[in-house]
Amino acid sequence: MVDGKSQEMSTKELSGGGRIHYILQPIFVKCLEEVDPCDDLTDDDIRMAIQNASGARNALFVLEVPFEFLVRRQNARLLDPSFQCLRFVYDELMKVFPFAFAIVSGETMDNWRWQ
Repeated sequence: MVDGKSQEMSTKELSGGGRIHYILQPIFVKCLEEVDPCDDLTDDDIRMAIQNASGARNALFVLEVPFEFLVRRQNARLLDPSFQCLRFVYDELMKVFPFAFAIVSGETMDNWRWQ
């Protein structure tokens, strides 16, 4: 069903792999495009990060530490759209492959309880 070779393929709605592709392409891409990478990041923020990373010495080259700090902070803004996409794909996969799973501390009979 995910690879598009199902005998029960619907012609009325997207499902399986087609739906996942639709989630990843137009929906997820649109969510990412709505995130402004420079929002809440000013020139002063960049300047201060560079100066703080340089310490008391003059730096001939810009260190990568402030860049990594600022990028890490801005990357956190991508978490919400990523989790939303993950939820949509997970929901679609659960329709295609309904199964039960659990995260357990070990593969022992004590960890299995059927309800």
